[in-house]
Amino acid sequence: MRDPVEEIQRLLQVCTFEQRRAVFDALRQEFPIHSIEAKLNTQAEVILEAISRAPDITQRGYAALSPRPSS
Repeated sequence: MRDPVEEIQRLLQVCTFEQRRAVFDALRQEFPIHSIEAKLNTQAEVILEAISRAPDITQRGYAALSPRPSS
């Protein structure tokens, strides 16, 4: 018997972008990216869009709080 995950991955490879996007959107409903989504009752994409529309000073403040990649 074929592994279901492997079968799904195989099927995704032959899907169009729109079909893969529909699968992604369905999975996003079940799997939040971060716990703050539940706290704010919204999706991460909405939070990120709000940050991207915020004034520069807000974005710089957020950047100061973000972890820096180690070099």
